Amino acid sequence: MKLGKQAQNIGIAALVGFVGVDFFLSLSLRNEVTRLRTSIDQQNISGQLTQQPTEQVARLDSITQSLASIREDLDRHLENQSAILDRTIGKYVPLQLPPSTDQNLKQLEVRIADPTAWPKDTNEYQAMDDQLVSLMKGVPPWAEEDLLPRLNKVRWSVQAIALITTGKSVAEGRLDDAVSQCNSLLEGKPETAPDVIVSQLSSTSVELQRRQHESQKAVALKSASSAVARSDTNEMSKALNLLDAVGGDDPDIAAARKQLATGLLDSEVTQLRTRLQNCAAIRDEPLKRLGVLKVYEAAMDDELNLLIRGDTPELTISNAADVVQDSQALLKQYAGEQQQKQANQLREYQRWALFQIKTFKTTFDAIQQVCDAEDAKHWPGLKPGWQDTHYKELCDAMLTDLLPINTNLLEQPVAVSYSQAYDQAWAKLRDQDKVDLTVRTADVVKVIPNDDK
Repeated sequence: MKLGKQAQNIGIAALVGFVGVDFFLSLSLRNEVTRLRTSIDQQNISGQLTQQPTEQVARLDSITQSLASIREDLDRHLENQSAILDRTIGKYVPLQLPPSTDQNLKQLEVRIADPTAWPKDTNEYQAMDDQLVSLMKGVPPWAEEDLLPRLNKVRWSVQAIALITTGKSVAEGRLDDAVSQCNSLLEGKPETAPDVIVSQLSSTSVELQRRQHESQKAVALKSASSAVARSDTNEMSKALNLLDAVGGDDPDIAAARKQLATGLLDSEVTQLRTRLQNCAAIRDEPLKRLGVLKVYEAAMDDELNLLIRGDTPELTISNAADVVQDSQALLKQYAGEQQQKQANQLREYQRWALFQIKTFKTTFDAIQQVCDAEDAKHWPGLKPGWQDTHYKELCDAMLTDLLPINTNLLEQPVAVSYSQAYDQAWAKLRDQDKVDLTVRTADVVKVIPNDDK
């Protein structure tokens, strides 16, 4: 109720305002008309004019026309405001459009319903569109809600007719936009859309999509041909994506796709061959073996995929198989070389271990000879035997010559010689010497074949 009261007050204020404007404008213009008419009459009566006072008459006519125009505009605004006010407070007002607006709407509805009256070219469509714009501008605000279904139908129909009219001449560069616009119109058609327009718009959509497909096909085939000719992997991948986007069961597309796929496979096999050559040239042995192994695995995967495809040329499969065989041969070669190197290192290790054992035995014998020479200088029972310095020297020799040897790497004869030397020295040591030697053993680093000896 409060809102209705406010709307009523606003409407009354608007009516009062328009009436005031009408009064003042009318009063001013009427005064001017009265003055001109009086002047003309006086001149005619006094005989001062020998001819019709054309300038004053023209001025009078102009003012009269202005007064009529202002009056007409005020009447229209008053009518609109009255209608809005009546609708706001709930009073029913029959829909009455301005004559020109009603005429435009009916003319467009009649023309839309008759396909023979549709525009034949761009100029005719522009005139029709201008008429639609004029119609939309001339619809009073209070009539928009009631006219909305008819206006939507007319607006949609004019847009659809434009696309139907120009659909056959759409440039290739605008086909995507035209197809998108056509689909949007079909998806958003009003419930009252004329069947004849919907039917022809659907046909236009089919034709536009056909042209779009042919255009995309031509571009994709040209791109594929160029990529294959240049053997460019990136271009071939892009061209293949274009062909996939076109899709369909077109035999030309299928042939081009197969050609590109084969080209990509050939290029990949060629790249594997180059990688294999580059890996074989690496000087670092572990890295070289790892690189060749990766090429071998990639080549195996490619060969398997090519066989699974079933439509790959024999030459491509053969090239992939060659890379597999060559990388496999290199791996066998590297494995044999590694085994030979390890065998040589192991033999060198035996020699080194024997030298260490022999060195220890020489040291042990030398210590024993010194002790024996000292004992020979004394009577039996007074022989000094081994002293602390002798035991220390023996422990140092064991730590330097025997304990760095990794017994797990010794061949049986060398291992026996090692055990004999170690057992002989161990038996000679005192208990405290054995404890000290055990503690010091934790700091001994075992020598392996890769170490310098």
